[in-house]
Amino acid sequence: MNLQIKHIAILCLFSGIFLSCKNDEIFDYEEFRLDMVTCLINNNSVYFQLDNGSYLIPDNTITPESIKSMQRVMLNYVIKEKRITDKEYIIKVRSIGQVLYKGILNISAEDASTIKDDSIYLNSIWYGGECINLRYKIEFNNIPHSLEMIYIPEKQLPDDTLRLQLRHDKNNDPAGFLTAGYASFRISPLLIRQNLTTIKIYVNCYNIKEKNFTLNLK
Repeated sequence: MNLQIKHIAILCLFSGIFLSCKNDEIFDYEEFRLDMVTCLINNNSVYFQLDNGSYLIPDNTITPESIKSMQRVMLNYVIKEKRITDKEYIIKVRSIGQVLYKGILNISAEDASTIKDDSIYLNSIWYGGECINLRYKIEFNNIPHSLEMIYIPEKQLPDDTLRLQLRHDKNNDPAGFLTAGYASFRISPLLIRQNLTTIKIYVNCYNIKEKNFTLNLK
């Protein structure tokens, strides 16, 4: 009798182990990518363009209700297959992240002096998709901050360089925690001067000694 109970107990134990293994959660470890991309809409269908010119075409339907054409977003995706050309890829969209997307603020030097220039933690800055793109951190507590990329006509010189300034206003937000963010400022309206080859941008960043950054347009 005792032997039967032991056998039943052992059988139940192993059954529980096998049942537990069978019901374990399955995780998706697909090789995904994360890129800042430009949103495009054609015939109510959304697709995306990388800064190198390649097109990413979702294999699942993306509704354009909350997406505007030419808007910049952070796209988390998996490449499913390559099309005939090397510039088109079928992808599975995992998620779409928000990017602060704005144009350039064209103001006078006098008006620029009224915009605050609070410091910012700058991770990276680059040109792509006809935009100046930033990865940054701000010390956020509970009051929204604002970022502007400003163009001051009086600061421009008759050469091949576009001169801009980033302005950060923390709006008197109390000290908080470092919060990461992305921003993209479209400069294509300023590129009508065909001789432009570089952009010089002033950024009041406290983690990098250099405050002026040069980006190549070509």
